[in-house]
Amino acid sequence: MCIGVMSKKRKKQIVIVFVCIILFIALIWCLIPRKYLERPKMILFLNGENGIASKITAENELLLDDCVEYLVDYSEEKQTILYLNEEEQIVELDIQTGMSNKKNLSELEIYPTEEQEVHNLQYGPTEDEISFVFDKCIYIWNTKTEELRKVVNPCMASIKYNKYQWCETGDLYFLRYHRNQFSDLYLFEEGKNEAELIQTNIVSFILNENEDVLYAVEGDADYEGLALNIKFQIIEINLVDGTTRELQKLKSDNFLLKNVDDRYLYYVEESANKKNEKLYRLDLESGHKKCIFRTDRKIVGIVIENVNSQ
Repeated sequence: MCIGVMSKKRKKQIVIVFVCIILFIALIWCLIPRKYLERPKMILFLNGENGIASKITAENELLLDDCVEYLVDYSEEKQTILYLNEEEQIVELDIQTGMSNKKNLSELEIYPTEEQEVHNLQYGPTEDEISFVFDKCIYIWNTKTEELRKVVNPCMASIKYNKYQWCETGDLYFLRYHRNQFSDLYLFEEGKNEAELIQTNIVSFILNENEDVLYAVEGDADYEGLALNIKFQIIEINLVDGTTRELQKLKSDNFLLKNVDDRYLYYVEESANKKNEKLYRLDLESGHKKCIFRTDRKIVGIVIENVNSQ
């Protein structure tokens, strides 16, 4: 009997020790800064040749160790990359010199929190302005006058995908969350009070250079019995006549990176375990897709040069 009682006590002690270990590991995990848990972020520089067929090497990669964005912006004219770093600074990195200009968000009286993060930094709507999302609204900072203004219409609060894009006219396409993990796509035209609904159930999108065609990842959710079945596809939206067509079915909510000459569409597919990514190039004329790059890093941007050679 004594042996049986001791055995039960011993088992109880082991369970307590095991639970304490699990709780300790969970506590340490929560205290580790996010930058050490996420995969290193990188931007790819391709040209007409290696963006199509040749192997992409380390020479095409630019690591952004201090970047906290999931997508960065690039200015071809200035040869600079725009993103937010871990010190809550707006960073404009010159890729030719490696030098960077930084602006503290606190100088703009913007104070991010875990619930209200700053993300989606972009150049525009004018050459002297930089925009970003904060507290579900889009802010525009004039780098010359130091003026900061807020766009009335809210944008979806997400740090993973681009949720808005400026037109040359100053008009704004943006996503607004409505249900599940999908959003509605709106157009907010300069001088108007209300935004126009363009498309529903959108995850991410990009405009073509002529701003007459929009490419988007569209989601569709329905139930098969008790299981929720979510499907994704890339669609093309003709902004002139309003027609849409399906381009490619997807396995997950991949995000779009770039469109080149309305011929090639580049997008990223993340693995189910979130440990690696594949970069695909979709030929919009033939419908053929090809994986041109695999990495265990996080792709946050792509720059394609010598486009005419494609």
